[in-house]
Amino acid sequence: MDRDKKKLYLSIIILLALGFLYLYLGSNFKLNIYDEAIGIYGAKRVAQGDLPYKDFWTLYAPGYFYFLAFLLNIIGWTISNERIISIIFMLIPPIFAFLIAKKYLKNNYAPWVFILIVIWTGYCSFYGKSIPIALGFGILSIFLAYLYNEKKKILYLIFSGITTGLTAYFRLEFGAYVFVSVILSMLIFTFLTIDKNDNKGCIGLLLKNIPFYTIFTILAFLPMALYLMLNVPMKDLYEQLIYAPSKIYPKVRSLPLPVPFLIGVDMSGYTKIRFIELFVDSIVFYFPLIVYIIIGLKLGLNVIKKEFNSNPHGFFIRLLLLISGIIFYSQASVRSEKEHLFSTMAIALILLVILFYESKKKFPKYIYIGLIIVSLLMPLENRAKMIYKSYFAKDTYWYKSHELKCICDSKQTAVNFENAINYIKNTVPINEKIFVGNYFHDRILLNDLMFYFLTDRDACTKYHELHPGVATTEKVQKEIVADFQKKDVKYIVLCENNEFVEPNKSSLSSGVFILDKHIHANFELHKKFGTYQIWKRKIN
Repeated sequence: MDRDKKKLYLSIIILLALGFLYLYLGSNFKLNIYDEAIGIYGAKRVAQGDLPYKDFWTLYAPGYFYFLAFLLNIIGWTISNERIISIIFMLIPPIFAFLIAKKYLKNNYAPWVFILIVIWTGYCSFYGKSIPIALGFGILSIFLAYLYNEKKKILYLIFSGITTGLTAYFRLEFGAYVFVSVILSMLIFTFLTIDKNDNKGCIGLLLKNIPFYTIFTILAFLPMALYLMLNVPMKDLYEQLIYAPSKIYPKVRSLPLPVPFLIGVDMSGYTKIRFIELFVDSIVFYFPLIVYIIIGLKLGLNVIKKEFNSNPHGFFIRLLLLISGIIFYSQASVRSEKEHLFSTMAIALILLVILFYESKKKFPKYIYIGLIIVSLLMPLENRAKMIYKSYFAKDTYWYKSHELKCICDSKQTAVNFENAINYIKNTVPINEKIFVGNYFHDRILLNDLMFYFLTDRDACTKYHELHPGVATTEKVQKEIVADFQKKDVKYIVLCENNEFVEPNKSSLSSGVFILDKHIHANFELHKKFGTYQIWKRKIN
């Protein structure tokens, strides 16, 4: 092994160790009762033999459920183990981004790409979520396409297609984003660099590149597609993978774009600290667009001046990152918050370090440094808060149950939560099904489906995730009521969880009260633990 490779491997080991330490500190504070639970309880159902879409309703690609189930079967089904796995997944995008930067920059700027993306990763609640591993495969695919452009070895393009297909195993839309980005970049780059008088050569190059990439993307994705089509009714696949994400999700999960600088927004009732946080967030949301505009203008000037031929591979990677970043930004345009902004932010941070590296003048460098500092303010503050609450806050309560070992929360919330969990575990037989819902179901934001995993009691229905626009409909509520009767459900848990509202249709009543009427007619309040209510079937 030569000296450069040893240095690279040592750099990777050091960066991964530092990244893991940063993401681990403070990771044991607070449960995510919804998003994290979708991942770990979905994995639990898969481990028990259930099929996504057929046996339980979900919007997500199945790969993460199976991969997480495989790993937790080995190391144990606890929240702390799931979070360690999640942290490892979180390190995949920054390390592949580092390799892109290392290849392009060829100096000590590359580690900053890793550091910046890790800091932003820590700002997002990615425990139990598939975004990091899907984005990791996506960035790897981009890196391999870059290597093909540089070395012209078809093997790199084949592996780029395979990793694009694997991306779709974890997030279907991410696979589509990467596929479109690579195809568009190859088309534009070929058009710009090919000899315009050599039409046959241009067509031949496109016929060589795009089919190879496309074929191996399809071949990689095909096993999952065939498995689902052979085992899950097409109606269920269509409803959960196409109709619900495209028609229902935008109506009930959309969040408006933050107003830049909060101009014209009523901020009365907010503390000064919260005002500053919202102010910074309102600016940072548009941070990737600023980077893309600058990169787009630079690439445009390269084309006009015909300077891209002097560094064609550098032009290609910037073009590919620009196109993929813009396409990934569409995800944040529907649900405008940090978790959905992260994917495009990670790509923008790679490009920002490239801009800083390429800048020859001091003034632009100061602008780029300013952008970096502003973008990191909230992530660093949030991580500091998590560390303080985990290890120094006086009201921190460490859970005692096995599934929650090494996890803590504020005492007032945690004690009642754990008491309710222990009551179900001690009262309901292990093979008996339960239902975890809300005080009312004509409108829903989310439900506490972490309860199913922590009590080790399965949901009586395929709708363990009560999604607005789905569980609020007459059809689904009738299905849930039928499941109550079919599974002879004796205990249900009702949680508040409706005190939160979002500016979308999830906050509006559907006018459907079938489930609520059935609960009140057939069950009675049995126990209360804070806001958690245990209802028991009435004895006739």
